[in-house]
Amino acid sequence: MAAIRHKFRNGYLPLTQQAFADGLGIPVKTLRHWEQGKRKPTGAALVLLRLVDREPALFERMRG
Repeated sequence: MAAIRHKFRNGYLPLTQQAFADGLGIPVKTLRHWEQGKRKPTGAALVLLRLVDREPALFERMRG
């Protein structure tokens, strides 16, 4: 999970957890739980994360 967000931080966009969560439309607490391994994304969230991982420009379009 963190690897997806870090992909943006390390080259595409400088995103904090809050900015990434806002862009996905989820609470930051949910993102933190995913990144800490306390929970795993499922269903539509998992599909969305896979899409964003494969197509980083998609995330920017979603935010804009």
